[in-house]
Amino acid sequence: MRKIAVLIMVFTMALPSVQAQNSAMSYYRKIANEKKKVEKKRLKYFQYALKGDNPKKAEKYRVMVVDQVETSMATIKKMKPFKGDSAFRNDYVRVLNLYILAYTKSYGNIQELEASSRNSYDDMMKYLDAVEVMEGEIEEAAIKLRRNEEYFSNKYNFKLVIDEEMEEQYEDLNDVLYYTRDIYRSYFRVEDQMHALLESAEDFDVKTGRIYKKSTIKALEKSISEIVVIGDFDGDDHHLKEVIDLLEELEEVMKEDYSEILDLADEGSYDEKQWNKAMKKLEAFVEDLDGFQSDYYLSKTRFVEYYLPDDFE
Repeated sequence: MRKIAVLIMVFTMALPSVQAQNSAMSYYRKIANEKKKVEKKRLKYFQYALKGDNPKKAEKYRVMVVDQVETSMATIKKMKPFKGDSAFRNDYVRVLNLYILAYTKSYGNIQELEASSRNSYDDMMKYLDAVEVMEGEIEEAAIKLRRNEEYFSNKYNFKLVIDEEMEEQYEDLNDVLYYTRDIYRSYFRVEDQMHALLESAEDFDVKTGRIYKKSTIKALEKSISEIVVIGDFDGDDHHLKEVIDLLEELEEVMKEDYSEILDLADEGSYDEKQWNKAMKKLEAFVEDLDGFQSDYYLSKTRFVEYYLPDDFE
């Protein structure tokens, strides 16, 4: 009988602790449910921004992220502190506000830089650097949210409910993002030279053409060597090979086809027939350059699509 009384006493003493644990878990889940709503919309924005072929859809989800964060913040603010402990709730709201700043203020700065990003290689690098700053702010906010959750779960001794599938998607797509951006940083050096060459073709001049030929080949050689060093993506070399093949083909076209155009135009300075022949070849060459740019972006899109979930629309 005495043993039963002791067990009852022990159980009665433990009960408040279990109740506090369950109560804390319930409190956490209410907040975590708001976080999940935000993360779902963040993931959709991330997917569309990464694919890059539908900026209107990406913008739609960016706005949805901001709206959801604001709604979730308002919901969490209305919750009472847990047993007088307001740190978890207040820190959650504070960190969610970092999301808003990243998706509005930082995003606005990026939009300004994007408008001039194609003016030059340096302008594009400034734009990409600003994008990475925004991404860093978002990643830092996500890490702070997790640390806040861990603090609360450790304090009240319960296990966090983690959506492992969503976290895995974020990690995988982050890897894809940084890989394709590394490739793009090198590729754009060539595209920048191609833009300049195409502009010069509108008012073609042999001397200027030879200058652009030299600078474009130099850019091609540097970009190819950089991309080779980047290597494949965890064994997947499809995008890598396609971009290298594309740049090597362009290098060959520059050294052979464009050289022929320049030589014909040189002769055309005293032979109108040769000049007309050069201009026809130049017209075809310009069309080919447009095709090279399209081929790069198609390769990137195919690569990204492979890593997007099957139900992505």
